[in-house]
Amino acid sequence: MKEIAPDKKTKKTVIFRTDGNSKIGMGHIYRCLSIADGLSKKGIMSLFMLSNYEMMDLIIRRGFSVINLNSDSDDMESEVYIAKSYVRDSNIPFLIIDSYSVTENYLAEMRQVCKVAYIDDVLAFPYKVDYLINYNLYADITDYERLYEGTDMPRLLLGSNYAPLREEFDDDLSRTVNEKVKDVLVSTGGADTLGVAVRFAEYLKSQNDKEYTYHFVVGGASPYYDELKKITDGTENIVIHKDVTEMRELMMSCDMALSASGSTLYELCACGVPAVTYVVADNQLRGAEIFNEKGLMISIGDIRGRDDICEKMYTALKDLGGDYPGRKEMTEKMQSLIDGRGAMRIAEFIEKVF
Repeated sequence: MKEIAPDKKTKKTVIFRTDGNSKIGMGHIYRCLSIADGLSKKGIMSLFMLSNYEMMDLIIRRGFSVINLNSDSDDMESEVYIAKSYVRDSNIPFLIIDSYSVTENYLAEMRQVCKVAYIDDVLAFPYKVDYLINYNLYADITDYERLYEGTDMPRLLLGSNYAPLREEFDDDLSRTVNEKVKDVLVSTGGADTLGVAVRFAEYLKSQNDKEYTYHFVVGGASPYYDELKKITDGTENIVIHKDVTEMRELMMSCDMALSASGSTLYELCACGVPAVTYVVADNQLRGAEIFNEKGLMISIGDIRGRDDICEKMYTALKDLGGDYPGRKEMTEKMQSLIDGRGAMRIAEFIEKVF
């Protein structure tokens, strides 16, 4: 691996501190990469600082360099002085942190050597940063006013206009809603920690229902690819897609979707794909709830510890597939919400405040 410090001739450099793996999924990595792509268009260099080499190849393939801290992603305190020294000695002026493991002390130490932005969706504590980004639908300034009561509040970038989607979603993605559903996308997240893909594939096979073709997306951090291939071998209406590079194209080719309640929901909105969603982590609860309340998607709720999830998913998809007016209305609402330019808006903001 090529580990480099910023080119001394480069005046503007942003460093991202984030991680992705089979435990926490890939959402943090992907949204940081989207912002880095936007920054590149502004002539701003991006580096990635990770706890280990696990996501190295992915990031290098996207054209960015990686600094390995050889630390524990769950214990950022253990790396704080190494990270601080690197940023200070390399004279990097701007740091973006995207990790649930960050601590108040970590933020305070890093702010001594550079400007700090934090990508938030859990409101865990008053983050002592310069800038805070929360692109979720439920992001509300009143929540942050309560969180920061009696203390200085950072500059806030709130709401779905800042959803940092991949560059491929920054386009005119107008959709024609087909009256008859043929293809269903199944996205269980980059890690799929509960093995939902395997369980749902087994259930579909047992139903012997050929009405829809199901397209399973398997992320690079998922350990279930071989098992899925074995289960679905010879099943014509179940297709496995591994490490998809053209996600927009696949989404646009499908009439509906089943998805975990992560950042994929915003990509589905950009493409206008009516969807059923479910929750596998605490940080997804509010998002699934508000998507459901606003009529953007159908949520079957928290599936942890439940035995009936496959039946619930299957029934919800069948109900949605049979509701052509409802799907058409859902598509209109989704595409009015997301235009795919969130990453570029963040990049433009960073360019101004450098």
